Amino acid sequence: MSQEDGTKVPSLDLVEARVHLAAAQYHNSLANGKLVPRPPSAPRSRPASAGARPGAGVVDSPNARPWSAQSVHSCPPNSGSALRRAELLEAQRMDSATDALAGGCVTLGMALGRLGMVGEVNGNIGNIARNTWRLCWTFVARVAVQIEIDDAQEGGHGPMDPEKQLSKVQELLVTTGDFEQGRRLAEQVLSDARGKDDAKVVVDALRSIVLCERCRGSSPRYKESIRRKLIFSEAEKLCRAELPLLRERNDLRGEALLVLSAVEMLLESRRLPETRRGNKKRQEARLSLEKAIGTFQDLKEIAWEAEANLLLSSTCLAQNDPRKALRFAQQSAELYEQIASPERARALNACAVAISCGPSSKECFEQGLRFHQQAVQHYRHLGWHQALAIQSLAMSKWSLQMDRGRDAMQSARESLQLLTEIGSSDWRQEALHHLCRVRLSLADVKGARKAAQDAQTSAREEPALQLLAIDTKVVLNMELDSMYESGNLEEAVEAAKQGLTLCKEMQDKRWEAAMSHSLAQASIRLRRVDEALEAVTNSSTSLDDLGEQSQRCEVLQTAVEILMVKGDVRAALEVAQEIRRLTKDLGKPSKEGNAILTEAQIHHATGNTSQALKLVREAQVTFRQVDDKKGEGMSWSIISEIQKSTGEQEDALRASRSTRALYQQAGDKRSQAKTSTALFVATSSDEEAVREAHEALALARAAGDSKAEVEMLNLVAQATLNSIIKRSQEMCDEDAINHISLHEDQAVRPAREAAALARKMGDKQMTGIATYSVAQCHAVAGRTAAAVQAATEARNLFSQTWDRQGEAMAILMLGESLVLDGDVEKGKQTAKEAQDLFASIDDHEGIDKAEKTLQQIQEILGAPVTPAAPRQAPTKEAESVAMVQKPALSRAKAVEMVLNVAKEAIGEDENVTLDDPLMDIGLDSLAAVSFANTLSRESGIKLPQSTLVFDFPNLNLIADFLVEQTS
Repeated sequence: MSQEDGTKVPSLDLVEARVHLAAAQYHNSLANGKLVPRPPSAPRSRPASAGARPGAGVVDSPNARPWSAQSVHSCPPNSGSALRRAELLEAQRMDSATDALAGGCVTLGMALGRLGMVGEVNGNIGNIARNTWRLCWTFVARVAVQIEIDDAQEGGHGPMDPEKQLSKVQELLVTTGDFEQGRRLAEQVLSDARGKDDAKVVVDALRSIVLCERCRGSSPRYKESIRRKLIFSEAEKLCRAELPLLRERNDLRGEALLVLSAVEMLLESRRLPETRRGNKKRQEARLSLEKAIGTFQDLKEIAWEAEANLLLSSTCLAQNDPRKALRFAQQSAELYEQIASPERARALNACAVAISCGPSSKECFEQGLRFHQQAVQHYRHLGWHQALAIQSLAMSKWSLQMDRGRDAMQSARESLQLLTEIGSSDWRQEALHHLCRVRLSLADVKGARKAAQDAQTSAREEPALQLLAIDTKVVLNMELDSMYESGNLEEAVEAAKQGLTLCKEMQDKRWEAAMSHSLAQASIRLRRVDEALEAVTNSSTSLDDLGEQSQRCEVLQTAVEILMVKGDVRAALEVAQEIRRLTKDLGKPSKEGNAILTEAQIHHATGNTSQALKLVREAQVTFRQVDDKKGEGMSWSIISEIQKSTGEQEDALRASRSTRALYQQAGDKRSQAKTSTALFVATSSDEEAVREAHEALALARAAGDSKAEVEMLNLVAQATLNSIIKRSQEMCDEDAINHISLHEDQAVRPAREAAALARKMGDKQMTGIATYSVAQCHAVAGRTAAAVQAATEARNLFSQTWDRQGEAMAILMLGESLVLDGDVEKGKQTAKEAQDLFASIDDHEGIDKAEKTLQQIQEILGAPVTPAAPRQAPTKEAESVAMVQKPALSRAKAVEMVLNVAKEAIGEDENVTLDDPLMDIGLDSLAAVSFANTLSRESGIKLPQSTLVFDFPNLNLIADFLVEQTS
């Protein structure tokens, strides 16, 4: 568009671009402390060339322009200073050629500034202002590159050097991720180069297009999409189409570079069969890369040699050789370091990826974390915001895998903030999904829900982003149900169905398979077996058609769970064997080992322990071959369970210790804590049990697992309580009471701490468990009123979480506490209610416990109750009568009486010795009341009810007391 005199008139788009660039210029100068308003009459450094557009003059030094692409990229936006930016731009009063631009920028700045101020009162408007500015900022970064190119062409220097133009493509990809504009620039260079028959530039431009497509295909919106494969396949064809011409010209460099690009796209597209059928192609790709490395070494092209080593690392991973993959990735990093290339950060990330596919040990995890940290530092130094955000997200995932939730949270927040600032909607969805998981690991349920809601809101009407948001919603509800029993599974099912409908509209089979799998997982939680089976079958079939066998193995694992719930053990075993066959064909030993363990667990569930043990031993060998410590630990854990079921308690205990040692070597603190729990249950020594419980608590805290911490606090309370009771039974009555008074807080404190932490988490289920432990501690300590209160609260909490077994246990505890508190009749009614609830859920062990409690209460009700009367000093006559009424008991008679009453109280006929601690033979607090009442009735001697087990720790001492009182 031009005026009559031939002068160019800026288009609306150009004016808009200059408005944003002027805003960027102000902010960049403000951030660097170098803002110097230009006087109204300030001339340009050099007049614009004839025919140049208004305002397109060229400065003497390329560094004099503060709004250059690099300066724009390195300066993050700040919406809070928008109003000041506008006012200062107006004060600058640029020359007439840019007056319109300054005025436009004032309008933009004033609008954003006012919205920002209003936003302090109204959060929604504030969000609009911030989002608007972020969009403007992204636009600035994109336009800055194009403007520099245009200025160079119109400033009298002709077209920009192709190498510089292609370097601008790289800048766009690493700072804003704008692959669309990057590809347009690269295609423009490619077109010019073809016209000039410049083979070198053609190859470099094609490589830049490949980088743009790599950026596009790596977007989270395509992670579950079939579109990903198509993107990489088209880029590969583009490279291979040029290869014959390069070979004809004997262009070794060009051929090597395009072979490298074609192999990269081939690996990324996952077109090769994952099974052994693809091994030949993978080997051919590796040989091609090795040949390309030789070419680059001859040409002394160190940068491309490093890139080829990086791709060779990916090829080794595709061949399931993580050790060689790590070696090539490290070689790539060293080469990049030699030439001080910013690409070294990518090589460091490749090192971490290679480690993640190798042995699972604590040392390996720590080494991988160091590589991630170095890459993050590198990108931060470069100021590449997009790359920094993605690398921080990767480091957060790594930290979460190591059970370092707090470190994961820090990296996740940084990533989300950067992605929000640069306006990367795709990666922001991925960051929100991960942040949701991190907050769940830290028991921040409210924060996790907020992240999921943010993902849903920001998805708007874009189908691909909606699927990511739906996936986050489904995962949130299933994780909440699994971890805290507070997830809405109905909502998860509906979300998965909504996602399925969207997938069918998009005609994306890959996403459809993923959503079907999510639907199956949510449905089986609701015990909708048929619906779950249909969904998992659809998912498996689709993945089989697409050749995605690795992902299909995960789906088949869900199918095993569904079939086991259905009770079809034979079908479950067949599917487990299919998983084993697939993982072996895929060449993934650790996954094959896991498949063997699944098969072993099915045999164990059907009672075939010999076959189960045989399979577990086989899995152990597989895990040892690849140095998989966690897999070995899982094997020993299953062996321990099998041995416990066959009564081999000592062997089971040794297996549990081996499990814990292997988990420790793997750096898996969460699994260590759970194994310590099993050791606590298995140990017979009270002191050892307390040590195991405290060690489990320390591991849970180190892992940052709040739920496990609550469980371990309950464990500590239970272990300490048992130890206090047994120690007191070895003391005389006065010392026992003092011992309980002195040490009871050691049991009550962790129980209360567990309840407080569970309440803070908002987890009613865990709060109920912790409160039940508090009730137990109060009952043993003799605080019966407090025990009644805690048991009532536990009952209500279990009722709200629909935990019928927990509710029945709490009701029974309440009944016992009421009896101890003196309300025997109400205690009986409550115990009967617990018995009915146990019966309704077919809990036979609970029914037996309730029946025993009711028998003890009935004995208490049947005992004669004599009203208390004022005590008077006994007369000699009275003493004589008393002596007549209570004849002296012989030692043998006392022993016989005590043994018979004890057996009646505990309801068992097995041998009971006089030296057995009362708690060990089943005389707990409530049974002791029944025992004391019956013994008082038969002997005619008043015995203490609530402190009997502490006053007389065994039957021998009780017999001695009876003889003493009647002598």
